[in-house]
Amino acid sequence: ATGGDSLLFQTYCSRFEKAKTPTDHSRLLNGLAHFNDPALARRALDYTLTGSELVLTAPEGTRLRFQKKK
Repeated sequence: ATGGDSLLFQTYCSRFEKAKTPTDHSRLLNGLAHFNDPALARRALDYTLTGSELVLTAPEGTRLRFQKKK
């Protein structure tokens, strides 16, 4: 993602929303954090704070789910 463009960014977001495992969620979220373009970095921040759904895995496998208010 380091040199990625907006198309790659959207691909990461789409795959993140479809991810089934905590590992995939973590990997894709980490990828979103590595876009160097300032506009995409800002989009990544906005996406993680207001995206459709964010699933995190806490220690001991506890899953936390945050969903955007509609």
